[in-house]
Amino acid sequence: MKRRLLAAMLAGMMVLSLAACGKGSDDGAAKKDETASEETITLKFWDMVWGGPEYATEAEKLAKSYSEVVPNVEIEYQSIPWANRYETFSVAVAAGDGPDVSTGGGYQQHQFAATGNILPLNDIMDEWKEEGKLEDLPQDMIEFFQDTEGNQLGIPFNFEPRGIFYRKDYFEDKGLEVPKTWDELHTAIKALSDPANGKYGMAYPAADAAANVSFMSWLVSNGSGVWSEDGKTPDWTNEKNVKVLEFISTLRDEGCFPEGMASYEQADAQKMFLQGNSAMMVDGIGFGLQIQEQGDDFAEKVGIMPFPQGPDSDQPGMSAALNAYMVYSSTEYPEEAKAFIKWWSENNLSLWTGPAGVNASPARISFLEDESYLNNEANPFLDDMVEMWVPAMQSTMYPAASANVAQATVDGERWWRDVSQAILMGEKSPEEILQDKQNAAEQLLKDLGIE
Repeated sequence: MKRRLLAAMLAGMMVLSLAACGKGSDDGAAKKDETASEETITLKFWDMVWGGPEYATEAEKLAKSYSEVVPNVEIEYQSIPWANRYETFSVAVAAGDGPDVSTGGGYQQHQFAATGNILPLNDIMDEWKEEGKLEDLPQDMIEFFQDTEGNQLGIPFNFEPRGIFYRKDYFEDKGLEVPKTWDELHTAIKALSDPANGKYGMAYPAADAAANVSFMSWLVSNGSGVWSEDGKTPDWTNEKNVKVLEFISTLRDEGCFPEGMASYEQADAQKMFLQGNSAMMVDGIGFGLQIQEQGDDFAEKVGIMPFPQGPDSDQPGMSAALNAYMVYSSTEYPEEAKAFIKWWSENNLSLWTGPAGVNASPARISFLEDESYLNNEANPFLDDMVEMWVPAMQSTMYPAASANVAQATVDGERWWRDVSQAILMGEKSPEEILQDKQNAAEQLLKDLGIE
């Protein structure tokens, strides 16, 4: 039942009502091979670190196996860390020394398409439609990675929801129900906080890339975001966002967050939770892998929930980053690059179900429904994620339905992180913090020549 529900959500309203070792087909790559040159060519594939220490090893092994399918194509795999990835790609692409194909941040394809550096992938989508495989990707995610003219700038890869992990035993000890509203969340966080003894109701990252999407979940839970519904006008200063920052300010002032949390990176917040010093933790589904590593006894004490419903929303909510595969127009081998990325998309189920430990969920519905994914013993939270998180997710463009080029800067420069740190430090009022970003967003549009 959960899997049928998931397929329906992903095929329709999912995220945007709100990114041959597995199942798949190498037909597309084989078809390209029939007309491929005899010359051995090399494609540079830059891939973000999507999981733990074993991810890059497993991904490189899979990428290099492509030569078994198309012998005249070699894949030069390079693992790209998230720290400074915006600058890493920008400098390399501008210098003409970037990859042929890559994964990347959620708005990277729009960023480089604006400078003519992305190769549209419409023909891959046409091939999948002809092969009857296009429905394996959520239609809304397909549209998210298109430009205004319908060019396919990226192929849906994964989505990374940011919800709340909580200690069920702590809630039971205090006689607390799982909160469904902000008022209930406030009550729970306050009751579970004991600053004098180093215990806090909640922890979350505020100083790194993980802080971006995590903080956007606060806005989504109050039915808001930072763009107008058409995705063209910055809307940082709306009253719903002010209420978010006021709510966080209240929790800060009541000692519900660890001291110095404004400097916390993801690992710092995770450590607080794993050591039992915070009752709740904002993170993505990949955190479930670390929880399970603590042993069954610990994992059984942990549950997950979406962000409770804010006063201006009619439902719980949370944010999810959507990520894509892309091909660069600078490649000397466009047909071979497209053939590889098509094959990679169809054949990397093993990265989700094996030791790679991907910290996101696959965009492919068949992968999400696969028993080896849902029943992965390394992460016991996947079934609950499907049931509770998927229906509540929105993209970081919410309430807009699709990406825009300006959001590449907002995301890459981590503007939400700035807001998260600013409100935790308490040096400016909520209105001042949001006005700063509103001014910056309006200037950004001018700099990009967007009216």
